[in-house]
Amino acid sequence: MLGQCLVIGAAASGSFRLPVLLVFLAAYSAFIGLEGFKRLRRRFQTGEATSLWDLPHASRWFLLGAAVGGLLAVFGFRLHVLLFWGLLSLLLVALHTVMLFRRQERSVSAEWLGILGITLAAGVAWSAGTGRMGREAFVLWGICFLYFAGSVPYVKLRVQQMRKTSVSAWSALLYAIVALALVAAGVYVGAYRWLMAIPFALLLAKIVWVTARGKAPRTLARVGYAEVAYSTLFMVIAIVAFN
Repeated sequence: MLGQCLVIGAAASGSFRLPVLLVFLAAYSAFIGLEGFKRLRRRFQTGEATSLWDLPHASRWFLLGAAVGGLLAVFGFRLHVLLFWGLLSLLLVALHTVMLFRRQERSVSAEWLGILGITLAAGVAWSAGTGRMGREAFVLWGICFLYFAGSVPYVKLRVQQMRKTSVSAWSALLYAIVALALVAAGVYVGAYRWLMAIPFALLLAKIVWVTARGKAPRTLARVGYAEVAYSTLFMVIAIVAFN
């Protein structure tokens, strides 16, 4: 998800120059480094940690790498516009960390908050490639969030089918319909090409299909592989639709 959002933003900006690559480095380093907060929470519970400074050493190095990569892009190439994205990222990370330590990371709101932070990478990469803040950066962020956030109700639906519990597809269907309507509105006002509606139409179609079929997947891994294929198609279409 992170990689696809970065590629979409960079391709839409028409640039893969050094500052964009530094943003790639910073984003991946931050993503890996922030995984250490899960271990830190467990260490707090066992009394092995007493503050945020007790993060695993590897996480500290990755977070340091993220900071260095981001600062080089901002000050080395005078991309001060990235400071806005950096502050926004820190806010989203802080909110998600609070939910993590409250053991709410599996809630729908926490998952959507995490996806909101990851998909922000599309806007960051676009600003790094163009050197400015524009409407398209926020449109890219919004489109990526709308698509990837749809995986939350869809995967929950597939898990319900696997567990053979009471299955309700209404939340997934409602999300897909609203997302498709919002994307269609974007096409109508000329924010991007009509091609952008295809992945969202497919999202709605697959929810209707798996609901009508009523057959559970053999393993959750198969659902994951299928989602990777769908999201790759989304990435390709998004690149075409924004160029």
